[in-house]
Amino acid sequence: MSERALQFEAFSIVTTQDVARLRLETVCTGPIDSVAFIDDQIAHFRRMDAPWLFDRLVDLTACTGFVAYEDLARMARYFDTIIRLAPRPLRNAVVSDNRMVAARMPTVDLLFRNQEFRAFGTRTEAEAWFDTPRGD
Repeated sequence: MSERALQFEAFSIVTTQDVARLRLETVCTGPIDSVAFIDDQIAHFRRMDAPWLFDRLVDLTACTGFVAYEDLARMARYFDTIIRLAPRPLRNAVVSDNRMVAARMPTVDLLFRNQEFRAFGTRTEAEAWFDTPRGD
């Protein structure tokens, strides 16, 4: 496993790459800096050999706020350039107790081609979803 951590004032991002499970796990704390979050994620993907193989778990339970739509759209445009290489749709689990995050998930899901986004209240629920067979 490799790990990279960044801090932006009170906002902290830690991303761990689990090659065995083909999963990126990002844990954020503090008030979300939307631009910093997306910049960090794109930078991490650019350093990877095959980011289109990795499902993602993003844990926002220790955060306040949410990622701005225009920043999510920017990440979606980046993924459009590489997602065609994905052998299967990618799964994205977002863990948060913020109801706004869950309410926005259908809109976020529409932004990203060949990816599925789901919101969960706990990491345990998200892990259980990753363990279910894919319907693709």
